Amino acid sequence: MVMLPIMRTLGRLAFVGGAMTVIAVGAACSQSNGTTATSAPPSTVTTSTAPRSTGPVVGPTAPTTIAPPNVGGPPSTIIPQEDQLLAAMHGRWTGDTGFLDIADDGSARIEIRSCPLRPGNDRFGFSEDCEARTFAGNVSVGEFEVLLGNRANDTSFSMQAFVDGSGQLHLGDGDVFAVTAQRQAKILDADGSGTTVTVDGDRCTRDTDAGPAPVACEWTTREGEQVLVIGDRVWVWDRFAGVLASPQVAFGVFRR
Repeated sequence: MVMLPIMRTLGRLAFVGGAMTVIAVGAACSQSNGTTATSAPPSTVTTSTAPRSTGPVVGPTAPTTIAPPNVGGPPSTIIPQEDQLLAAMHGRWTGDTGFLDIADDGSARIEIRSCPLRPGNDRFGFSEDCEARTFAGNVSVGEFEVLLGNRANDTSFSMQAFVDGSGQLHLGDGDVFAVTAQRQAKILDADGSGTTVTVDGDRCTRDTDAGPAPVACEWTTREGEQVLVIGDRVWVWDRFAGVLASPQVAFGVFRR
């Protein structure tokens, strides 16, 4: 993940603590893998790179209560991830890959090791073997994103994120996409082209000018996790949170 000018994040920034301000928005961000994040209307693609722009949001001062996982399936009502992330933005979070400290005024400091995947490693290549990165700034959230912005030098630092059914925070470089209990989702194509793959159960198609084209995909269980596999890429399915997440995010777990 590279540091980006703070004005380059698209959409709503729900600032935590103190007075709320909406920053004017501009072009799309660059992701850590060197590709350009693609923003699209929510009806087309749900991605973690485009917080919505609907004005300031005042966040709660205490965590939202999240129902524990059900034995028989996901909860009947899933709190939107942006609301869950906003409720989580206070206090200290720690995990094997680092920490996130958030003060009452919304200022925050993060230290994190979100490393490139290493083929052959357990957990689909998940690795903690890289140098930690640190950043300090005011914290904000989008759908599947935690952003620290430093207005003094016009930079920002963002991680993809979600809150699971146990209230744990997941942070890391990678992708997070919304998925329904019926395994329906829209994700960015695994080939890096920026096109969209529509997932409808066991059927996956790529959007093309000529219409939907079949894409080989598989829902399966590996290493005790339910996953979606497209090509050589794996997304972990957290059905209680309603997300598909890259291994860097799925296993980048932070707790109180």
